[in-house]
Amino acid sequence: MVRAQIICSGELADRVLEQLGSDPCVTNLARFPGAAVRPAGDVIVADVAREEASAVVLGLQRLGVTADGSISLSQTSAEISSGGRSAAVAASGAEDDAVIWEEVHERTTESADLSGVFLGLLDVAVMIGAVALLTQSEILMVGAMVVGPEFGPLAGIVVGAVLGDALLVRRAARSLAAGIPLAVASTAALVALLRWAGVPAGGYHPDGNALSALVSMPDWSVVLVAILAGTAGILALTTAHAGALVGVLISVATVPSMAGMGAAIAYADSGAFVEATVQLAANLTGIVVAGSVTLGVQRMLFARRYRRRHRSEA
Repeated sequence: MVRAQIICSGELADRVLEQLGSDPCVTNLARFPGAAVRPAGDVIVADVAREEASAVVLGLQRLGVTADGSISLSQTSAEISSGGRSAAVAASGAEDDAVIWEEVHERTTESADLSGVFLGLLDVAVMIGAVALLTQSEILMVGAMVVGPEFGPLAGIVVGAVLGDALLVRRAARSLAAGIPLAVASTAALVALLRWAGVPAGGYHPDGNALSALVSMPDWSVVLVAILAGTAGILALTTAHAGALVGVLISVATVPSMAGMGAAIAYADSGAFVEATVQLAANLTGIVVAGSVTLGVQRMLFARRYRRRHRSEA
């Protein structure tokens, strides 16, 4: 269940209550007249079946609630009531498949912004990846892939493109455009410093490195994994399976590719740099394309659900 808090004028509150009260997917409906201070008005609270949360919000927006008021959504950890069970039964589909579009947009907007934390995490992740390449440590490389925050802006591009939010696409693209070169440059400086210090003693040789497959020219398997990871990442982001994002981060070779680019610059290996760059481009493209198709299908299914709901109400 999802808890919705609505603030609106007293005049509009009657229409909101009528609409929510007639919805079988809504329960625990309460009104607090004059409780809101800014904006002034009534506060209405209701529990909504997760499957229908976005449809309910869209209906409230069409009433004009957000023109002078607001709608806030929050997850309820448990709903113990016969009304909650009835609302869940009335909602069509499975709760795990439900997408709360407002929540998805808000989450991706936050993770897509160019911030010091994003730049710092990406720099650290790519540096750890470079150390993993130099020491041929698979465990370190997995750790670097988990630390990397690059999926946030990638998801921002996908969500912005599908939902028609050009500003979100630009913000997410700016984060990647600024973060990737900075991470590669920082890593190149670190590897150059280690090379000057004689660490590791044998140097870095991409052709003989056990992890070279992660940063070399991509083959069909790399592209396929990027496509599958993009699909899984969007499914995890939009549903109640956020824990699967960790597996997605480990599946794609974006951080290893950036680490390979930095190491190649430090060792003046143009061939290795080109291979790692192509690998990175293939991963980014595969994730964005597959994610956009996946989210587009989810959006289409939601639109179909809303149309059926609107016809039944009419």
